[in-house]
Amino acid sequence: MSQGQRLAVLLERVSGIVFPEREIPRLTMLGEERARINGFADLTSYVQALYRDSESAEWRELLSLVTVKESSLFRGARQFEVLVQNIIPKLLARGRRTIRIWSAGCARGEEPATLAVVLSECDKLRPGGWEVLGTDVDESALDVARRAIFSKRSVRKVPQPLLDRYFVPSGEQFELAQGLRANIRYRFLNLVSTPYVDLEPGPLFDVIFLRNVLIYFREKSQVRVLAEMAQMLAPDGALFVGPSESLWQISPQFLTEDHHGCFVHRVRMPSIPQPSGIPSAEFATPHPSGLSRREAVGTQAIGQDIELDVFKRSPRDLALQAVKRADFDGAAEILALDSGGEEDPIIYALKGVLAERDGRHEDALRAFRAASYLDSRLFQVRFMMASCLEGSGWVKRAQAEYRAIFSLLKSGLESELPSAELLALPTRLEVEEYCRQTL
Repeated sequence: MSQGQRLAVLLERVSGIVFPEREIPRLTMLGEERARINGFADLTSYVQALYRDSESAEWRELLSLVTVKESSLFRGARQFEVLVQNIIPKLLARGRRTIRIWSAGCARGEEPATLAVVLSECDKLRPGGWEVLGTDVDESALDVARRAIFSKRSVRKVPQPLLDRYFVPSGEQFELAQGLRANIRYRFLNLVSTPYVDLEPGPLFDVIFLRNVLIYFREKSQVRVLAEMAQMLAPDGALFVGPSESLWQISPQFLTEDHHGCFVHRVRMPSIPQPSGIPSAEFATPHPSGLSRREAVGTQAIGQDIELDVFKRSPRDLALQAVKRADFDGAAEILALDSGGEEDPIIYALKGVLAERDGRHEDALRAFRAASYLDSRLFQVRFMMASCLEGSGWVKRAQAEYRAIFSLLKSGLESELPSAELLALPTRLEVEEYCRQTL
């Protein structure tokens, strides 16, 4: 194997980017040039130094030289139309006040700038009711993105009225208006270095743009990246990939919606198999009492001597009744049979607690994240989520969550999960003391 091929293998291991054989001569020349600049005797010594120190400053410089940066504003305009016309209205109808969007692999900032323009034009959003995070592996590209100055070629697809409204011309260049730039943040992130412990903590993202990034990775890296994206996306959030990219053969974690030729990907929420003895074909048939099969299961879980109006209660109430009887299996069955509850944080919280009891830590973490996203005041849920993160090796993210929990408790705005004592959850004092000692 030549040193150019070794460098290609090393770059793929670190960044996920695949270099075809035809690119090896160009990569060899680049490596030799970098070796001379850094004072190495030859390419072999340079590659060996990169092997020894994957955190060196040279790595970031090298990655900035090999990543693709060519883009333009309003590239793939149909996806932005679907975002404004279909995705955002549904999110706002569910109570969102601020829409959080992540532009992953943002290069020199063309995509975040486009998002800023279309979000500002969205009359359904309140002024400033959005924020965009742009991340990239190329530090030099991020520096350019922060300046928000674009060439005439980059803005060629921007409709003229929007160009006049949101950009300040300067010779042959155009600067994004300061009012829009204030809602965009940029951060270094290597998408292949999962989990994303360096990504700033905060609520889950409502929308993620991961366009024309996966095509540079092998399938193994694609799977890892998509698994992390599923963790970062809100339960009702949307993922956009490149128009020519497809996820159906890569990740079973996402479902695909077709918006007249524009595809949007949703996280497939984990499901628990139906209890034995209740075939799915019979599930919708009436029970002799006139109750549905779902309500009949509720009868078994909470006892036969309950009056009929109990069966009109929500799955949350039925599950809590089962918890009060210490019938945790019954509670899990009720929650498993519930097809609703997408907007009920208590449902997700209970699912998380019961999954954690069963040792299903990944399901527990996902449920806790959904619950804390829907109601950030549930301090016990956030504490259990932080514990799961810490136990999974995501120490930085767990520490950030502990700090947030401590601040929440100090504010006095926290909420307690119903039946916390029966579920053996930590008390407010216990959580506060643990956070104090940890921090």
